[in-house]
Amino acid sequence: MNDLLSQEEIDALLADFSDDAPEEDKTATEQAVAAQPQREPAMPRRLERILDLPMQLSVNLGETRKTLGEVLALNIGSVVEFAQSAEAPVAICLDGKLIARGEVVIIEEHFAVRITEIISPAERAQKMGEG
Repeated sequence: MNDLLSQEEIDALLADFSDDAPEEDKTATEQAVAAQPQREPAMPRRLERILDLPMQLSVNLGETRKTLGEVLALNIGSVVEFAQSAEAPVAICLDGKLIARGEVVIIEEHFAVRITEIISPAERAQKMGEG
């Protein structure tokens, strides 16, 4: 059984974020809550069910091509240089799909990424069609 959600299923769940149910379909409590100013948008129940799903978030520093001989010659201390400059943004991927770009920073001796760009849904859909 495939436990992974398709992009269409994820999009349908995220569409629930815009809780546009007619007032007559809401309970008195929901109407009262909706009337109060909220700091954060209410989370649809269907979306809450997937918030604990583990997902692989990775950062791609760059790529390079090496011959098999060059790879076999790598030793401890070898340096592999990438084509991207040190100032170029890194790719932030969620389960292998590009979702954002950012810059590498160091926080208390740990690498981190400061997000500088979020990929638009239209651009993500275009990239999915390419691969």
